[in-house]
Amino acid sequence: MKISPTNSHADNSDIQPASIDYVATKYLGEHFNPHVTVGVATRDYLKGMLVKPCHKFTFSPASASIYQLGNYGTAMKELNAWDLTH
Repeated sequence: MKISPTNSHADNSDIQPASIDYVATKYLGEHFNPHVTVGVATRDYLKGMLVKPCHKFTFSPASASIYQLGNYGTAMKELNAWDLTH
């Protein structure tokens, strides 16, 4: 099945239309930007990180998951997960 803003959220009426519109207009198709989200921090800590240079790094995840997007960029529902350890 091809994923679209309408069929990927049709089963959940809790999604705010503004969240769907934001993703549909900014992050689908050629604008898709896969990313890694790690950890939790305070705003002050994050502001400090933004003023420092970011050096390249590598990492080896133990697992990976794909989530259905919820309101305000939250990971609402796990769609699939993989254990990447050998």
